[in-house]
Amino acid sequence: MNTGTSIRRWVTGDTHFGHTNLQKHTRRPADVDELIVTAWRRLIRPEDLVIHLGDVAFGHVNLPELLSTLPGRKVLVRGNHDAHTVSWYMNSGFDFAGNAILLGGIFFTHEPAPVLPAGCEFNIHGHLHNNVPEAFRCYPHNRLFALEYTNYEPRQVEKFLRQSSRLTAV
Repeated sequence: MNTGTSIRRWVTGDTHFGHTNLQKHTRRPADVDELIVTAWRRLIRPEDLVIHLGDVAFGHVNLPELLSTLPGRKVLVRGNHDAHTVSWYMNSGFDFAGNAILLGGIFFTHEPAPVLPAGCEFNIHGHLHNNVPEAFRCYPHNRLFALEYTNYEPRQVEKFLRQSSRLTAV
């Protein structure tokens, strides 16, 4: 059913649901999983597209159950901690999964891409959280999406690009 509203494109990533050890390294609050889920449900409409930049969940988290409670069409760019097959993630609730996605001139990856595919202007990536090593600061096309910088909320892709600098997000 077409409601007459346009599909909005959102980006999120490095949710690490159930990964309590990560809280120490990134200074995430103890209730970070709840913060991420609450923000997702508040901001995302069922018809929206959500591009997840990888590192979804750990251990005991029932991913199919969790994803079924989150609105939007979900696309996964697998991260270094997403060890299952693309099929497994699609059977668990993602509409599509892959190792990188090229959409509208934007290259979505988990880790920063040193080189862009032809026709791309930006690389939106995750992986670095709020700890950006000097070696990753040399690529002017990279835009780091880190939940630690967004109050644990997804961001609309276009707004994120307007508000972000080379490696940090506002």
